[in-house]
Amino acid sequence: MLSMLIALAANPVCETPLELAAELREVVAEQYVIPEVGARAAAAITDEWVIENLAAEEFGRELTFHLRDVTGDLHFMFDFFDPDAAEEDWEAAWVANAPATNFGVQRVEVMEGNIGYLRLTGFHHTDIAGQTYQSAFQFLSHSSALIIDVRGNPGGEGASVDAVRRYVLGRDDYPRLQFVDRHGVDHSEEWFGEFEPLHLPVRYGADKPVYILVDGDSFSAAEALSYGLQTDGRAVIVGAATGGGANPPETFDLVCQVRAWLPTKQPLDPRTGTNWEGVGVQPDIEGGEDALATALIEARTALGLE
Repeated sequence: MLSMLIALAANPVCETPLELAAELREVVAEQYVIPEVGARAAAAITDEWVIENLAAEEFGRELTFHLRDVTGDLHFMFDFFDPDAAEEDWEAAWVANAPATNFGVQRVEVMEGNIGYLRLTGFHHTDIAGQTYQSAFQFLSHSSALIIDVRGNPGGEGASVDAVRRYVLGRDDYPRLQFVDRHGVDHSEEWFGEFEPLHLPVRYGADKPVYILVDGDSFSAAEALSYGLQTDGRAVIVGAATGGGANPPETFDLVCQVRAWLPTKQPLDPRTGTNWEGVGVQPDIEGGEDALATALIEARTALGLE
């Protein structure tokens, strides 16, 4: 979600580049969720690299991609901030723009053969998107198979992921991800305590075929949905491996007006003990040139229509 909304700022004057380099190494080494990866990232922030790249107009961008290359973690991000300026409320801006995207619910259709199709381009909080989800779920509830398309979906709020997953599973008691910090402390209660589950007057039905379309631009919350329903044994994943971004970031303000976003927790599925970080969610069926066409063939075959 952050990667959708935050533009990299111009480079302010930094009179203490060595102090900045030291602070960057410290925060990455001491806060990153996986200690050995944090140590590797910190080692890549040398004094020489910081001094050389501070001359660039987009130091934040350079450092962002430098550490993404070193770690493979696409949730790493760095930027400059102005301490004297009013903080831009990117979350408020994102929420304000939500109706213009129909809260990420871009297409709801029943195709030939009574095959439902749900196109999700983002996940907004159910406080604002709930009614739209309920309407889509009601419309699709009598389809004989369901295709959920999260190709190109960069993620968003876990409340909507929860709603889709409960709708498809037909129950509420599924194994939730555990959000664990670098010390092994589970923060799941505070993570999920931020929202009330969306009321679902209808459920899809636990036995009808479900397919999820993914690609390399399916990221974060879109991957959580795909990984969860795949591990549940409830959905067949069709397409290409997803982007591999599991670990959510926090912000840290440093000297030279540098702000760091770096992951401090990792979601772990209690059944697998792992997640999709760095590897992505792997498809059960390669989608070829047209994942939707592939999924339609699979659905029609499962329904005895082929």
